[in-house]
Amino acid sequence: MMLDDHLDNFALLLALLFDSDDSDEENSSEEEYDSDQQCTKKPLDLTWLFKQPDDEFRLATRTNKTSFLWIFNQIKDNPIFRREGAPQFSIVQQLAITLEILGCNGHHAPVGPLARKLGLTRREAIKVIHGPIQAIVALGPKYVIWPNEARRRLISNVMKNKGFEGCVGSLDDITIPVSYPPGDDAFLNSHSGTYSINAQIVCDSSNRITAFFSGWPGEWRGSLSYEKTLLHRTPKKYFDPDLL
Repeated sequence: MMLDDHLDNFALLLALLFDSDDSDEENSSEEEYDSDQQCTKKPLDLTWLFKQPDDEFRLATRTNKTSFLWIFNQIKDNPIFRREGAPQFSIVQQLAITLEILGCNGHHAPVGPLARKLGLTRREAIKVIHGPIQAIVALGPKYVIWPNEARRRLISNVMKNKGFEGCVGSLDDITIPVSYPPGDDAFLNSHSGTYSINAQIVCDSSNRITAFFSGWPGEWRGSLSYEKTLLHRTPKKYFDPDLL
């Protein structure tokens, strides 16, 4: 996994959801999410959520039930959920609220139906997502991995057939609005007067995220941000020398 000063949590979440497509259907049993009661201070009260039709569940959490429970099982043992002063919500509740907020695309929208049902204001909901975000970030080295030499050859062959000879992935950048000033006016958009950061995401031929970088001003053009990444600064470490 390759990181600069900051993490693009949204990119990592997408990487996790991609892997969850291969998870076993048995993870969707009630016993899986009932186990959340054993490691929280407040009894689980989201049974109603899992009894919703699939389309309503996806609208509330931005994913399906199998993927939701798969992510839950990946993060539930993280000690951050047992720290002193942790939110008085079950891990399932915290994860559901996190996915709901991330699904709002960073806009200052009112809280979603799930947060409202739990009686949370937007400010309170933002505080709840700290634990799940940190637990997801901790999974980075396991799921966001740069391909080894053999894997790069396979990816290159696939991309060659698509007209991109010599490529081992595709890169795109996004601008992420931030709610609070990062402490540097370089992150201030001169036209909108809002703050944002730039992030770059690399995917392989299967759309699996293999690297991401973030932490630059949102107004930076893609090529300028790329010049700051490890891919550009140390290319021999990540690309085949004969292709450089």
